[in-house]
Amino acid sequence: MSRFILVLAASLLGAAWLGAGDALAAPPMPPATQPQARAPAGHGRVSDLIVKDVKEVPGYLCGSARTTLTTMPQVLERNFLPIPAKARENHLALSGPALFVYHGCTGDPDQPFALDTGFIVEPDTKDLGDLKVKKLPAFRAATAYYTGPVTGLGEAFGKLFAQLGAAGYTPTDETREVYLWWEGPESPNNVVELQVGIGP
Repeated sequence: MSRFILVLAASLLGAAWLGAGDALAAPPMPPATQPQARAPAGHGRVSDLIVKDVKEVPGYLCGSARTTLTTMPQVLERNFLPIPAKARENHLALSGPALFVYHGCTGDPDQPFALDTGFIVEPDTKDLGDLKVKKLPAFRAATAYYTGPVTGLGEAFGKLFAQLGAAGYTPTDETREVYLWWEGPESPNNVVELQVGIGP
């Protein structure tokens, strides 16, 4: 992805998140285990690339849609922001952090891709209307930890893609964001694990 596209994507994602409020709040990662990141370069800090096998997620309550980065704010408003209230109404515990799964997102603002947005839940959780419980398979990923406001996510992904390219890895079409620590869209303390699927 070009730097221009990544910066534009970051601004669009930032706009999408401004209405998120506390919707991402979930059991946070203990502060003692928060990863140490490199010195800031722009909006936030990004750790070095780590290649690892991401474990299966047996329970994932999510809304699914085809979208673009341009229309993503409307999709978040419809599919993601209502989840905490619906969970409370149905006495459902969100047992893990918010998780986004992108399939086929190139960074082009107008290129459609599939997006799942939701929370980790217990595997025996029942569907809530249009919100479905899925199992996310294990996958091998190039990962990095980003600390900062959502406006820096595009730049963070750019650094991660540059690192995995330099290391000779080939990305698949699946990318995930795991919101390990969340204080608000503009907080410098948010911690997001970026996961880019890589081929064998």
